[in-house]
Amino acid sequence: MERVSWLERWEIAGMPADGRASKAQHPPPGARWRRCLALWLGLIWAVSGDAALARVLDDADPRRRAPTDEPILWKPSNSSETVMGDTHWDSPDAPFVFQGGVLHVGGSFETRREFRVDDQAVVNTHGDAVLTLAGPVVAANGSYWGLAKLGAGTLRLAGPNDYDGNTLLLQGGLDVLGGDALGQPYRALNVNTGTRLRYAPGIVVYNGLQLETDLPINGLVPPGSYESIVPAQYADSVQWIVDRGVAVQAGAISGSAPIVKQGGGLLRLAGPAIGYDGPLTVNQGAVAADDVFWGPVTVNGGARLQGTGQVGSTTVRAGGVLAPGNSVGVLTVRGDLTLAPDSRFEVDVMPSGAGDTLLATGRAALDGRVVALAGAGDWSESTRVMILDAAGGLGGSRFAAVETDLAFLSPQLDYDARRVYLTMTRNAVDFEEVADAPDKPVAEVLGDPAEVPALYGRVLDLTAARARAAFGRLANGWAGSLRSTLLEDTRFLREAVWANAGAPPAQRADSSGARLPPGEHVAGARGWAQPFQSSAVWGSGAGGGSLDRDIGGVVLGLDAPLDDDWFVGGVLGAQDSRVRTAPGFDRAHIQTVQAGLSVAGRWRGLRLSGGAAHGWHTLDSRRDVSVGAPRDWARSRARARSDQVYLEVSRPALLTPFARVAWVVLRASGFDEKGGAGALAVDGGRHAVGVSTLGLVFNHRVETSAGVARLEARLAWRHAVGNRRAHTTQRFLAGASGRRYASEGVPVTRDAWELGLMVRGRVSRSVTLGLAYAGQFARGMRDHGLRLNAAWAF
Repeated sequence: MERVSWLERWEIAGMPADGRASKAQHPPPGARWRRCLALWLGLIWAVSGDAALARVLDDADPRRRAPTDEPILWKPSNSSETVMGDTHWDSPDAPFVFQGGVLHVGGSFETRREFRVDDQAVVNTHGDAVLTLAGPVVAANGSYWGLAKLGAGTLRLAGPNDYDGNTLLLQGGLDVLGGDALGQPYRALNVNTGTRLRYAPGIVVYNGLQLETDLPINGLVPPGSYESIVPAQYADSVQWIVDRGVAVQAGAISGSAPIVKQGGGLLRLAGPAIGYDGPLTVNQGAVAADDVFWGPVTVNGGARLQGTGQVGSTTVRAGGVLAPGNSVGVLTVRGDLTLAPDSRFEVDVMPSGAGDTLLATGRAALDGRVVALAGAGDWSESTRVMILDAAGGLGGSRFAAVETDLAFLSPQLDYDARRVYLTMTRNAVDFEEVADAPDKPVAEVLGDPAEVPALYGRVLDLTAARARAAFGRLANGWAGSLRSTLLEDTRFLREAVWANAGAPPAQRADSSGARLPPGEHVAGARGWAQPFQSSAVWGSGAGGGSLDRDIGGVVLGLDAPLDDDWFVGGVLGAQDSRVRTAPGFDRAHIQTVQAGLSVAGRWRGLRLSGGAAHGWHTLDSRRDVSVGAPRDWARSRARARSDQVYLEVSRPALLTPFARVAWVVLRASGFDEKGGAGALAVDGGRHAVGVSTLGLVFNHRVETSAGVARLEARLAWRHAVGNRRAHTTQRFLAGASGRRYASEGVPVTRDAWELGLMVRGRVSRSVTLGLAYAGQFARGMRDHGLRLNAAWAF
């Protein structure tokens, strides 16, 4: 059968061997009168001064000059001049017009100017030069001519291009950067052996591809426009390169030139290749054959062949991978299949019994390893899938091994005369053997197939690492972490009381112990407010991971003196916090209101400040309970209450020592989650924590024109005791027996350093303002916050 080139014959410029002119020399019908018309119009424009044609300079001056304020038509010269860069042409806005000459490029550069194809466009990139045409390449005057690539260098076409002829890759390299870079989609790309064709990641090419063996370059381009090039490697093949990502050839493929797939990316052959009978070697990366490709295929070490189409006889060498399907699917080999020792045959299997299958019309010579990749779903104790069927038989060959990275399913192979079956069977590994120590209780519950069958089946198809992560999510350390957060954040109210309660009534001493002079105190009731904001990161508690917390709120107080040394007051606080795990999958919104009483005074040279408060907390939470795919969420609303009593004792001086104690009790109500199979019924609980703090405050008084300002620097060490580790007990709502298990979240920080800086000053006789920084630092914990203090006397 005679092979017919897709290249339009009238596009092939040249002379036949007998010297007689042929149709190949002439443009298509109608093109001649269009050129004459264009020439007459150009002359008219030149005479009128409305336009100028670029004059061709001699070889000594390779540039084409013309007034830069007029439209310019550039064209390549028939001489051997070489363009080294875009500045070689004067005007960056002038289009370049191909009218039969050759564009010689000796340097690497990118140009965004428009290129027009009026006659055959020939580009010769010499040496290692790279020319990038980032602007459009368009047909001029209705031309049907195409573009030819010569030279050892590289031409890069970005598009969008709409020239109306074929593209000829005759020498060197061609980079296709866009799906419309090769002109009209019904035109073909003709590729010669010894060349490099590179597809950019993400593109889909609809142009046909014809792979030629030793194209007659002399008959395709002007005489003397190129030099012979013998590539150092793959001189008899076409190197088809996808460096990364996925590129798709959707147009048909024909020809017989050998293909060598290079680059680490995936080349997807989505168009038919019925007219191609050359060999394909997958040397690097991967090829997905998703249509008919009847040429023979060889997969080298480190490379991969996959897909759901048809290929010719296939050989997979040591280190190569053959993977039918693109997830689950069938790949057909029209011929023999040979799997070499140390090759890899990958199959996806599903709990339904579906799986990847390879069908061979010839014989199969088996060796290497089968790797079973289990899909998500509810697995049973045993699942059997046919993975290979060779019509010509197996010839007694067997795979050397079968393996999987699953923790709880073991693969086994069975054979008959022509088929291979894979059976996935539950092994003897218990769930708790894989789980981390804090998550072993939930793993033990899930290990019973009858307790939560849906979760049991999903866990079966997990690797050990993924199973550990799933147990961590299902254990619900999140609930304990949120309770720890509530205990930690009760401090904002008591810290506001310690910083603001007890404005000095008449004859009250300042922080250094000296009596305030007359006029610097205001007797009577006093109100104060402290807005605050804080951001913290802490964890990694057992089973709870790491937490990010952002909180903001305000504490309001009102003090009334009892006598010159003692006063009592009321305090009200509101705060709003957002808590999330470090990956951001679990999130909670916590709203808190607190109310209490405070008392402060002086006794035997000591300053005492304390109080008691009650808090109401509402928690709206979303928790990730995914096991495999798809992602699943459990949502809940919970409530809690807190009580705290607290006391600070200090001795006012320039360097003030102080001690603080607080006792906090949290009572959390039980709640039910709403969501998938991982939703829980969480029991209520009581948690109590004691906190003690020892520190020093450095005080400095500054006289200003507006009054007295005070600077404070505080350093303290904080220690927590009691139920620091917030344990919770829960059960699965979908559980058959209601079996409970315990989990543990991020604990209350045991030891931490506190750092505070504050400036406070009187802005009027009755109003005082202050600004402060407060930080806490511990192993695995950082908390930074700002405070604004405002007080006014009545």
